[in-house]
Amino acid sequence: MSSKKQGQQKMLSEMIEKILFDEKELEVLKDLISDIRIGRTEPKQLRAAIIENRANILNKILNIFPYYSKQISYQQQIDDFTEKDSSLQIQNELKEKNELLRRVGEWMQDTRKKLEEKTDT
Repeated sequence: MSSKKQGQQKMLSEMIEKILFDEKELEVLKDLISDIRIGRTEPKQLRAAIIENRANILNKILNIFPYYSKQISYQQQIDDFTEKDSSLQIQNELKEKNELLRRVGEWMQDTRKKLEEKTDT
C-alpha cells in the first residue's frame, strides 16, 4: 500500500476516532450512569441517551464520507494535473524558457564584450 493511501487511511481513522470517543458525549453517558447508581435517573433515560448517542455517531460518520470523498477527488485531480497531462507541457515551457535565458545570456555577453572593446580604444 502506498504511503499516500496509508496517510489517507490514518486521517480517516483519526476522524472517526474523534467522533466515536467524543469526550462531551461520553461524559453525558457517564453522568447518567452515576445518576442511575444513586437513583436520580431511570435506566430508561440511559437507554434513550445511548440510542441518541449512537444515532449522532452514525450521522457524523455518514457526513464525513462525502467530505472525505471530495478531498480524495481533489487530491486525485491535483495529482493527475501535475503528473500526466501537463508534464509534457511543462517540459516544453521549461525548454523554451531555458532557450530564452541562453539567448539573453549570450546577448549580454556580446554586449559586455562590445562595451569593453569600446572602452579599450
